[in-house]
This record gives sequence, structure tokens and C-alpha cells, in this order.
Amino acid sequence: MNVRNFTLLYLFFLCTTYACNFISSLEVRDLGGGYFLTLDGINASVLYTEKDTYRGTGIRIIKPPVTEVKHNNNYIIASSMNLKTREKFFWIIHKTIKINLNDFHDQKSYDSLLMSNVTGPLDSLNFLLYLNEKGIDLRLK
Repeated sequence: MNVRNFTLLYLFFLCTTYACNFISSLEVRDLGGGYFLTLDGINASVLYTEKDTYRGTGIRIIKPPVTEVKHNNNYIIASSMNLKTREKFFWIIHKTIKINLNDFHDQKSYDSLLMSNVTGPLDSLNFLLYLNEKGIDLRLK
């Protein structure tokens, strides 16, 4: 094996090792119902997977950065922020509505299916009104 091939093999080994360490060091919180919060600074987001455990992939439901999350057996409430405008958005996810990802046929039905149990983005006033109207006993700071 020549020096060039050895160097390439060594670099490949290093990249794979560090990539695996990065993925396993990503902090993930289980929110129940197939929803997970991935905590990665400004890339923090809420993901959905049909699996009961997070395996490194999922469908992003709330785009980053998610700034705060609370949850119970029925709901997830979250806030996110537009980094350019600093505008804050609020979201409510109804966990009791099950999603079957096999029920979609095209991108439009796929997006519609995924967002059918999500209310948002809302401003702070409409978010609080919705929580009170539905009797959702969760609050963000």
C-alpha cells in the first residue's frame, strides 16, 4: 500500500469514527408518541418517527431552532424562533392523533398528513387562547 492510499484510508477511518461519536453524542429527549426533541444548539428541532426509539432519523415537524418544549400524555407545546427577525412562534402537537406514514401518495398529501395534528405557528396571544380554550394544562416560560 502506498503512502497516498494509506493516508486516504486513515482519513476515512478518522472521519467515520468522529461522525459516529458526533451522532451518539447528540442529546435526544423522548417526548412520547414517536416525537423526539433533538438538542443541537440552533439546530434543535422536534422530529417524528414511527419507531418508539430515536435511531438518528426522523421527519422534522418543528423547524429549528426550537427554544422550549413541554409535554404530557396528550400534547407537546413548543416555541421556535426566526433567527433573522427574532420573532417567536408557538406550536401545539396533538400526540393522540396517530400518523401512518404509509397513507401518503404525493408530497402534498404527505405534508398534509404530517401537519394534521399540529397547530401553529401561532403568536403568543393566539397560543395562550388556544391552550385555555382546549384546557391544555401546559405552559412555557
